[in-house]
Amino acid sequence: MTSRLISFSLALILVCGSLAAQPEKAHPMRLPVPEGAAVEEAEKLVRETFKSDYAKKKQSEQSALARKLVKAADEMKDNPPAKFVLYREAANAASRGGDLLTALESSVGMSQSFAVKHSELQLGVLESVESAKTVPGRAVAEAALEIAEEAFQGDEYDTALKVLKVGGRAAGRAGITSLGNTVSALVREVEATQKAFQSLEADRKTLAANSNDTAANRALGRFLCLRKGEWASGLPYLAKGGDGKISAAAEKELAAPAMAADQIALADRWSELLPALEAAEKREARAHAYQWYLGALPAANALSKPHVEKQLAEIEKTGDLKSARSLGWQVLFRSNDPTIWNTDTNRGRYQCSQSLSKAPMGTRYLRLTEVTRGPSIVIEMTRDRLEGHSEHDGYAWMGKNFVEAKANHLGISDTAWRDAQKGSILVYNVSFVVGYRGWGFGHRVGFDDTQGFAWAGEPIPKAVFEFAVKVGPLTPEESKRLLKKKK
Repeated sequence: MTSRLISFSLALILVCGSLAAQPEKAHPMRLPVPEGAAVEEAEKLVRETFKSDYAKKKQSEQSALARKLVKAADEMKDNPPAKFVLYREAANAASRGGDLLTALESSVGMSQSFAVKHSELQLGVLESVESAKTVPGRAVAEAALEIAEEAFQGDEYDTALKVLKVGGRAAGRAGITSLGNTVSALVREVEATQKAFQSLEADRKTLAANSNDTAANRALGRFLCLRKGEWASGLPYLAKGGDGKISAAAEKELAAPAMAADQIALADRWSELLPALEAAEKREARAHAYQWYLGALPAANALSKPHVEKQLAEIEKTGDLKSARSLGWQVLFRSNDPTIWNTDTNRGRYQCSQSLSKAPMGTRYLRLTEVTRGPSIVIEMTRDRLEGHSEHDGYAWMGKNFVEAKANHLGISDTAWRDAQKGSILVYNVSFVVGYRGWGFGHRVGFDDTQGFAWAGEPIPKAVFEFAVKVGPLTPEESKRLLKKKK
């Protein structure tokens, strides 16, 4: 599956207050879900504090209440039960008010603050808004596609199918046949992958007892790489799987070939293996070879370049690139803390990052999303540009995470936006020599006092940004978000 909408996590109890949340294992950065008398006391306090707002019943008034509650929850530092109830009540009010974005916004704070099981809780949100029909069907269905994707990635297939069931109803309500067909196609993919995953239960147990078991490594490696397109996690298993040429190719890849000739040879290896693969595995193997050919193309010499171009063209003709998961968006960073950029950090769904060395070969695009509210933009990108700063097609990329004026600078800027007034956020800034406004992290002009956040050249409240990269082609919808000025 490919990502179609930026995802959000939201607790089930947020919109179904009478149901208990399914807690996750406590994380050092998150609190356990409060219970009992402490929650009851917090409920009384919240309802008394916002008594006049609760009395208003119009949808617009409920949406306004939700935004107030989110703000109060974000600012609550010393009362976890009250923070918990504020987020829960915010989503309740947002659902009544038909304000899906605010309901989803409350989930960011809840997910960062408390140990709750994300996918099941997001399912509760969709079930609530679809039952109430306060949100357009198209919005619910598109959200379901992304939430199902996250559950799929986490091997939570039952939850993914339940989410897609809600999405199917919403697509039907919206009367959008193509959207309904997309949901149905994903249902079939989830079901097939779930069946394959369940067949590996004995292999997972074997590896827990003996990480070098050849057969178990082979089975899990083929599932991760050739069924789910998760090559980074699956290659070590494939390499230890004793699977002849497949294991040999995995070993070559783990050695991280840097020369174009070696990269082309590796791509050839994966292409040559296609006849020996099962039908369900060929798509991801082709897409993976495509990724290596594409990455090697710029440095290919005069003798090898025609071969690479021919291979790319032949793979494109198969149509596999449109559905290959390994060519979808790969998240490199999702956080409100730019200091973790280009590190291997995992402190939860909204505090995670990967080393840029793990970005795929042949990276063609970078997408920046403001997770809290949902918009995203796309720029052309290459793997070697990710860690630096550069200008291209009238837009600047700051990936160096430059620190100046008590702030990190990370994101995308418009090179025409240099008229920075006091309070503006400069995202692209190199030691005060040059700076532009844009999208992402930067410093506050004229204050130089703290980390700033910006979107479309304007300051915004503290936000979670997601940076993701893609090798495959953009969808028509993604192409609309591509920033590229006319020459």
